[in-house]
Amino acid sequence: MEYVEYYRIIRERIWLVIVLGGIGFLAVIAMQAFVPKEYMAEGAIKVQDAAKVDITLRGRELTIGIPTDRTRLGAFWANLLLEASGRKLLDFTMRELGMAAQAADQYKVRLGASRAKSSDHVYMNCTTTDSELSLRVLGKTMELLCKAYTEWRTDEAQNVVTELEDRRKTLQDELARAQKAVSDFEQAQGGRSPVDERKSKIHALEIVEIALQSAGLELETTRERASALETYPTHARAGLQAASALYARIDDLNDQIMQRELTLQEMKAYRTDAHPDVLALEAQIGRLRERVARVEGQAKEARDSGAGVGEAIAAAQVAAAEVAKRREVLANRSAGLTRRLAEIQTALARYTVLQSDLEHLKTRYQQTEQNLAAARAEQAHRDAFGDMLEIAEEPRLNTKSSRKFILMLCVATGGGLGLGIVLVFVMHYVDTTFKNEEEAARLLGYPILAGIPHTDIEIVEETEVAPGDAPAPPEDAAE
Repeated sequence: MEYVEYYRIIRERIWLVIVLGGIGFLAVIAMQAFVPKEYMAEGAIKVQDAAKVDITLRGRELTIGIPTDRTRLGAFWANLLLEASGRKLLDFTMRELGMAAQAADQYKVRLGASRAKSSDHVYMNCTTTDSELSLRVLGKTMELLCKAYTEWRTDEAQNVVTELEDRRKTLQDELARAQKAVSDFEQAQGGRSPVDERKSKIHALEIVEIALQSAGLELETTRERASALETYPTHARAGLQAASALYARIDDLNDQIMQRELTLQEMKAYRTDAHPDVLALEAQIGRLRERVARVEGQAKEARDSGAGVGEAIAAAQVAAAEVAKRREVLANRSAGLTRRLAEIQTALARYTVLQSDLEHLKTRYQQTEQNLAAARAEQAHRDAFGDMLEIAEEPRLNTKSSRKFILMLCVATGGGLGLGIVLVFVMHYVDTTFKNEEEAARLLGYPILAGIPHTDIEIVEETEVAPGDAPAPPEDAAE
């Protein structure tokens, strides 16, 4: 379809396009005439970097600084924009201006706030039906927002400091109770910590164990010696018997010496001392005496050996009894130390728990002290900083209202014209009848020889024709 055909279609129902465009135009005019005119005042507030510093106490972790992640920083801006455009701030502003809260609804007061991307400014606006009121409301709102936000951020730091001070006091009380519990436990243990007492008892047990092992070895040695000596009585009796035999031999030798001495005395009566027989008899007597002396030594040794074995056995048995008694004492001492160590181990477990709780409380107390110092420093910084929000642009009326009206007028009129054009084409394509001879020839592919004029059949049927009256021929037929 060519552009000429488009133009023809639109021209056939141009009235529809004009009507819809006029309706849009008149709607904007009527809205401007009957709807109360609204005025918008605009201004801007600059957010200082100090206002972005977040102080948060989560559990035992204190965080101070500008949020780095987008989520928390986005939440900061979202909350600030929400407060700047909230109903609570508007009601407070109306009260400060000496007006009732209902006046905001009467004058259709609306607050708005926005922020450009990566900007430190909050752009505020106030829309009312009174231009002067919009300026007053926006100016007071910006002033109150700067003051209230500064006080809120200062109170935020003060609340954290107060909470940390309360925590410190609570921890001080808990720390004092924990220290007293440890001290009482040590006093119950004799003024010594279970750790030191355990070390001393282990050392004493080691000494006792060493002495016990030594006593055991000594007892075994003594018993082995006594057992060995108990095998000696047979030898002792043999020695005594040998001594008796030797004493008998000595008596026999003494008898022989006595006989030879008598013989020697008789021989000296009739012979000289130099006689060979006298000398030989004297030599025999000397040898016998030597034998007697030697046998007496052997008899004495045999007699002494028999008597010494009994004494040695008795001494070994006494020594073994003493060693066994000492070993029993050491064993009892070891058992007592072992039981005491078990008791100390139980006490040590309790003492370890108390010490662990005490150290944990000390760590928490030190961390609380550090957090408190940091929070106080941040509070002092906020107190000394001043206003965290400052007015960057004073409130002014928006002069773009006329441009807005013209834009609305153009949009409404253009929209009506566009809608009319769309409806024209829709009606054209919905209507399946031939509009003219050219369209019939184009669609059928045959030349048109003649045309029958369009008649409204329903109207003809409804018209009553009198008998004998013939309807007038149509002008097209006459031609």
